[in-house]
Amino acid sequence: MLKKILFGIVTVILLVAIPLTVYLLGQQQETRTEATPSTTLSLVLSSPSVSIKTGDDFGVDVTINPGTNQVSFVKLSIGYESSKIGTSQAGFEVSKSSFPVILEGPVYMDSNILITVSVGADPTKVIQSPTKVGKITFKALAGTGGASAQVARFNSATQVLSIASSDTPSENVLSTTTPLSLNIPGGEPVVSPTTTVPVCTALNADKTPTGSAPFTISFTANGSDADGTIAKVSFDFGDGPLQDVTQGGGIGTKNVSVQTSHTYVNPGTFAGKATLTDNQGNVSTDSSCTKTVTVTAAGGSGSGTGQTGGTGQVSSPTATLAPVPTLTPTLIPSLAPSQTGAVGTVPTAPPGSAETVMFMGGVGFILTLLGAALLFGL
Repeated sequence: MLKKILFGIVTVILLVAIPLTVYLLGQQQETRTEATPSTTLSLVLSSPSVSIKTGDDFGVDVTINPGTNQVSFVKLSIGYESSKIGTSQAGFEVSKSSFPVILEGPVYMDSNILITVSVGADPTKVIQSPTKVGKITFKALAGTGGASAQVARFNSATQVLSIASSDTPSENVLSTTTPLSLNIPGGEPVVSPTTTVPVCTALNADKTPTGSAPFTISFTANGSDADGTIAKVSFDFGDGPLQDVTQGGGIGTKNVSVQTSHTYVNPGTFAGKATLTDNQGNVSTDSSCTKTVTVTAAGGSGSGTGQTGGTGQVSSPTATLAPVPTLTPTLIPSLAPSQTGAVGTVPTAPPGSAETVMFMGGVGFILTLLGAALLFGL
């Protein structure tokens, strides 16, 4: 009698567990089948109401609408008609509030802009509503012939990844893209004006450039820019990395007199140089701003105290700026092997229904064996 009761209980459990397992497996398969890319990317004018003429700078917003996806990673490849428009000013500016991590770029190639961004390692920061990826500043170089014409678009290498439970980690969920079309009046292309190179007039030292190691000496670089401002002064001491000075000494104006000091720790003869970079990226030659420094071994001839230099002016001491450390780029492993250039770390989707299916399947299998054993026992 007891065996019949146990057999009945096991039979009921099996009748419930096995169909439930089959149902969950079907639901999982259906969920995977229904995973559909729904993200759209668009290029829209930052100020749609402003008319654009040849020679004008204008902003273009890169916007994303994730639809049902949960976007964590965006790789952009944007092409533009270089005969009509070109990048200007800051170029591509990422919206750091939405995509705080820049994995690659921006890289400016011939008629193309490449950049890869991510929300970072926090899965709660995924993009689930329409937002802005960034802004591109363009300059209108030529007219479009009196009609609206497509001037910018997303290339096929553009990729969007999602961590939604219905999406696989390497699945491109980009559904559609919207290019940018403009009607730019005017016919003649804009010719960029010729700019002049800044001039470094002298590199002075606060003492005779000869002494025994360790030998400390201060340099003062003087120069000017005729059609802009000096943005940076770079010192090459001849024994190691460059030192860039971007503040003080008149930097940001047409004329500069920038001072810095350096200590030579090893004996030898070194060629100290200084170059000036203006606000348009032009760099001066170093032929007029050089200084030979001779350093002897400890115990050799001492250093003088007189003033030397191209102008003979006495330099007033200023605060010494420490050399800027050199950042070493770190390679980040590739996320999607099928898409070259897309690198970075994308948050892993939280555990879904797969674990539940595996557990229920195991329970069903064990109960089936138990029922078979009881059946043969009866």
